[in-house]
Amino acid sequence: HLIFNRFEPQDLTSVITLLLLVPTGLSALFRPHSSILISVLFAFTTYLGTLLCSIVLYRLSPFHPLAEYPGPILCKISKLYSAWISLGGKQHFHYRRLHEKYGDVVRVGTSRLARLEGTSILPPAKVLTSLRSLPRMPSNLWDGRVGRREENRTLVAIHNKKEHATRRKKWQRAFTPSALKVYEPIIRKRVTEFVDTLAGTTSALSYTGTAQPFNLCEKIAYFAWDFMFDLAYGGGSAAMQKGDVDGMLHLQDVVQKPLIFRSHIPWLGDICGTLARFLPSRVHEFRMWAIGVAAARVRKGSPYEDIFYHLADEGGVSKEKPAFPEIVADGVLAVTAGSDTTSTALSVIFYFLMSHPTAYRRLQREIDDQGDDLYDYRRQAGMPYLNAVINEAMRLIPPVPEGSHRMVRDKTQAKVVAGSYVPPGTQTFVPQYTVFRDWRNFSPLPDSFVPERWLPEEDRSLEAYNLNRAAFIPFSHGPANCVGKQLAYMEMRMLLCATLRRFDLRFADGWDPKEWEDGLQGFFVMVKGKMPVVVSERRGGAMN
Repeated sequence: HLIFNRFEPQDLTSVITLLLLVPTGLSALFRPHSSILISVLFAFTTYLGTLLCSIVLYRLSPFHPLAEYPGPILCKISKLYSAWISLGGKQHFHYRRLHEKYGDVVRVGTSRLARLEGTSILPPAKVLTSLRSLPRMPSNLWDGRVGRREENRTLVAIHNKKEHATRRKKWQRAFTPSALKVYEPIIRKRVTEFVDTLAGTTSALSYTGTAQPFNLCEKIAYFAWDFMFDLAYGGGSAAMQKGDVDGMLHLQDVVQKPLIFRSHIPWLGDICGTLARFLPSRVHEFRMWAIGVAAARVRKGSPYEDIFYHLADEGGVSKEKPAFPEIVADGVLAVTAGSDTTSTALSVIFYFLMSHPTAYRRLQREIDDQGDDLYDYRRQAGMPYLNAVINEAMRLIPPVPEGSHRMVRDKTQAKVVAGSYVPPGTQTFVPQYTVFRDWRNFSPLPDSFVPERWLPEEDRSLEAYNLNRAAFIPFSHGPANCVGKQLAYMEMRMLLCATLRRFDLRFADGWDPKEWEDGLQGFFVMVKGKMPVVVSERRGGAMN
């Protein structure tokens, strides 16, 4: 128990030695008195039973570093409880219920804290200071997803502060204002293609004379996938035209369920990584595909400076070229995180707009009033109601509802957050879904879609809005926040303006929209059900 507690061994050799070889060796003490089988069974039962009891008693005892924090007993005893909850994709609901029962700081794992403290109970002026005091480096949840081999790690999974800063510089170069200007015509091209695919559904309507619903979420996912492929690998995807022909977009969702389970049990990362060499798995299949597309991008190059150009340091800015496994890992992050979060946000925005016709019409009027040239993202950035709708939708259903996890690695990183001590070895996170629906941050109507709360006071229907902007962190916070935030806003604004300027959308007849919201599942990516929509073209609604 002391070895497990102090060193937390995760490699396969150490786990086998401590759990199998030690009791096997102890069985030799009983052989003179019993058969080999009985000796082995007795040794294993005694050893593992004693170890289990010792661990459970310690985790529930007042001597545990997190003993002062309330939470469910099952969460304190084992990470398996949270791992089991995560398989349903509803852990954001789970954490909200725990905070309602136990308060602002809840022990949701053996060494894991979920905290609203610092975002809800402090004045807005002090919120950012409190958030900055949270641990900065990712937690070991990523060990369970990718293992501990550094070359397999994406930017968001790097523990070492210096290495994280070095890798992040490449990502920052990929999202400078000059880089975003390179991406602007690519977004415009893909948005135009998306609008044309919707126009194809209106052609089918006029030909058949009946409204033919289509899955809007699927079309948005295809758009986001194609666009991120353009940026990450220089193009090559045609999902909007051909669909998910190679199955990788679907596989991206499928592999997240076992990965979210493994993330709660970090030592499973190395074990599963070792087994993947001998046993086929969907995770391994996805990784092999990623290696293939990265290798193809290296061979063919790109006609423009895409994200891969910066991640692979093709411009020769850094002293050392990144290793190929590092490029593969970051390429997967760019496509997966970049496409899923944006497609989720856009799906959620359309869902709330179609559910609230008044907001839909108001946004359409704002878009119409801007004139024809709405592809200028600078103009889009200055549209108050458009930005209010985007923020309000992401507040109610953030693309990553659980938020990002950080960890205090050692005594030198120990933190005092909002007056409470976070000891070494503690994972901590701010559950966005709960924070964004906390009445202390957003009221009145914290669970309702009210874009007006984000507008200046003179444009609100109600004056008494409590709006804690500092607590709104859909792109995380601190030095490990989402570096692609501005690109995501560019995508969302341009697609919304182009779509709503040209089309009217509504839910298909007889379909209950609440089923879609209730069916959302969060596994780092958001798994979304079908959203059947009927579209009709507006007169004079094309954008230039």
